[in-house]
Amino acid sequence: MLMTRKMTDVESKTYNAIEGLALIKKTIEEEAKGKADLIIKEAKDESKEILERARKEAEKLKQELLTEQRAKAKQILQKEISKKRLQAQMDYLQTREQVIESLLTDLRTELQKYTKSKEYGKTLENFFKEAAIAIGGGDLILWLRNEDKQLFPAEKLSSLSKEVEKETGNATTVKLADGSLKTLGGLKLEAADGSVWVDNTFEARIERQYDDLRVAIMQALS
Repeated sequence: MLMTRKMTDVESKTYNAIEGLALIKKTIEEEAKGKADLIIKEAKDESKEILERARKEAEKLKQELLTEQRAKAKQILQKEISKKRLQAQMDYLQTREQVIESLLTDLRTELQKYTKSKEYGKTLENFFKEAAIAIGGGDLILWLRNEDKQLFPAEKLSSLSKEVEKETGNATTVKLADGSLKTLGGLKLEAADGSVWVDNTFEARIERQYDDLRVAIMQALS
């Protein structure tokens, strides 16, 4: 027959103390676990919030960078377009100037050929009368190329003088200059006292009509 022994007071107190310590330990462990779980949960929540904020900041920065890059790209593109347009305009103007100069060179060549034609003598007479009337008649000195002097014999000068007198109402005489002109063609006429002169060489007439010639050529090219 199994017999039980009744605990002594000391044993009972010892047992109760052990049980109490175990309970306290358990309570502390549970409380610590609860706090740890709460800290972990809060940390996770805060981590998610931080990640979300970081994601939003990153997205915002990305959009700002994209906007900035698009603006820069647009600016660069517009700059390049403007540059190309300017270059094209400069190329066009340069080409146009080359064409104009080429045509003027051709004109000078044609004028040189014209000085060998029968019509050239009549043109010189018209140039002379135009210049003499502009001066107002009087005693005049006529400058010509050496090869053109034979177109103005004494009788021709006398005839032209009378025409000028009729137009101006002033007595007119004309003498050929001792020197000669270095020119494509045409003539110069001056008053004998050197007070006034008219340059009716081809070069001078081209110079005076240069703007009109350029406009006519540009209109033909457009």
